[in-house]
Amino acid sequence: MILSEIAVGARFGMPKEAEFNGGTHSIESMYVAQLGRFRTKCTGKVYIELWEGPPADVEFANLIDVVMVRRPFDFEAYWHMDLEMRKRTILEVIREEMVKVARRMGWPFAPFEEAYQGVLAMNLVHEFFCGKAATSPNRKRKARVWCHFDVERIDVYVIFYDKAGRELGRRLAATTLPHDFFLYHALGTFGWIDDATVVLAPKLEGEVIRIKSPE
Repeated sequence: MILSEIAVGARFGMPKEAEFNGGTHSIESMYVAQLGRFRTKCTGKVYIELWEGPPADVEFANLIDVVMVRRPFDFEAYWHMDLEMRKRTILEVIREEMVKVARRMGWPFAPFEEAYQGVLAMNLVHEFFCGKAATSPNRKRKARVWCHFDVERIDVYVIFYDKAGRELGRRLAATTLPHDFFLYHALGTFGWIDDATVVLAPKLEGEVIRIKSPE
């Protein structure tokens, strides 16, 4: 089985639980992408639950295909941090807890440390292209979808290029909640409808976005 998800979340009922959980997805997604296809015997997800208060009754649980770990966390200090420091804090939580999980499960630690270092090397900035470039009907321009995945939101842009590959400009196409699930549904059919216009249609029902190429 592939370890395809590592999630950090506040215990149910914690103040600002939804906002906190949304803010962890950018770093989780980067870390898992850097980890790659890590194979396990039967674990597909590691969930790191954070809480404020007395120690948990159970700090580690191997639940068939999910490993859960629990640890105390200073939420008050977290909310006083700037966005950059929040990302670094979540990354350190992942690093520390994955050390413990790897030891308990008998996994090699090196891939997890390499994933951690990979996220640091990217300066905790999660930006990436989605899908292939689309060429205009007259073959003079190309366009490609590009995403900036941050703590509070994902901004989806369309970047336009000339025939030589020089960037002509970028246009904001959509903004979604900060989670791969919402990004997946925001990105559907993408292509040119004429020599000056591209469209981005979501996978589910929603507005078809039309974007004009820069002059």
